[in-house]
Amino acid sequence: MVSRSHATVPPSLLAELPGRALLGLLRLSSAALPVGAYAYSQGLEWAVAQRWISNARELADWLDGLLQGPLACWDVPLLARLHHALQDADAEALQHWNAWLLAGRGTAELRTEDLQMGAALLQLLPADTLPVTMPQAISWTTAFAVAAHGYHIQLPQTVLGYLWAWTEQQVLAATKLMPLGQRAAQQLLVQLQDAILAAADHGLALPDERLGAASPGWMLACMLHETQYSRLFRS
Repeated sequence: MVSRSHATVPPSLLAELPGRALLGLLRLSSAALPVGAYAYSQGLEWAVAQRWISNARELADWLDGLLQGPLACWDVPLLARLHHALQDADAEALQHWNAWLLAGRGTAELRTEDLQMGAALLQLLPADTLPVTMPQAISWTTAFAVAAHGYHIQLPQTVLGYLWAWTEQQVLAATKLMPLGQRAAQQLLVQLQDAILAAADHGLALPDERLGAASPGWMLACMLHETQYSRLFRS
């Protein structure tokens, strides 16, 4: 069970955002953003069907493990590198880290989701906020970094928005898959806030040589979901 109550918030995550940047962050991290995230469960549907997850406590453990594993050790540090590449107008670095992200998506469904959501987000952004040189196949994480850069959102808040969007979408998916009411879902989101902060702080500090995370149970759930007989979600 997640047990990080009253965790110390790292100073880097406390910087204030100007009003327009804050509104941009709220838009990017909203579950209402029309990028198709609602269609994906990232293996959660299989895990619930197999009774790996059957209650709020087990769901909290599952999400906490993913936040501290692949999210903290892969998505967050690569999001940071993409953010820096955009700030430096470094098209080569943008291409490089986008390719790393896609290479790290361990199943066909996760890669398809990443590409579909990335392309959908780009369609929502003003053309004059996009870099001149963009990867042809763009990851959702890369597109999120591009959008955050266009809104002038600082890196720590970009990371928090990204992690919040992922966590909220997973909890919303769970409400459709298992006995989890809206009140319990909101309680779980509050409970996971410390895990989100810890994942952000850890991921922002990782050097290149420590990038990567092994989550075999999650990968199995994602792969087996591809052939699940009856399902609500695309992945």
